[in-house]
Amino acid sequence: TPGGFSVVIGNGPLMVGLGVQLASSLLQNLISARQQSAAAQEVDPSRAEVGLECTLEELYRGCEKVVEASEDVPDALLVKVQPGWKAGTKITFVGEHESRPNGWEVCVTIREAPHHFFTREGNDLVYRAVAS
Repeated sequence: TPGGFSVVIGNGPLMVGLGVQLASSLLQNLISARQQSAAAQEVDPSRAEVGLECTLEELYRGCEKVVEASEDVPDALLVKVQPGWKAGTKITFVGEHESRPNGWEVCVTIREAPHHFFTREGNDLVYRAVAS
């Protein structure tokens, strides 16, 4: 067909055999892909994700904050928040600790604390006022 393609499906023994073979191959590929996806989603015990709440002022000026040691975080971590960071910024720390002989990895995600007057929309601070 000009500018396109066409599919011809037959119903003879050869075409049915090829169809079964193709379906079997597709099914095997689908099962393999699902197994790989499930393996990738398994939790790595040496990796942890934690949130770090920052005020708008801290995100504007920058600051240093500490993530305390816990079950997920083997050592206290000093996070140097850079001016202009936004909610969702991720910082990854990698290290070694006696409790985790294969090392550890902690991903700290910046969260924005609610502000009494302002909200952040992209790079803008917005103040909503009621005019009467």
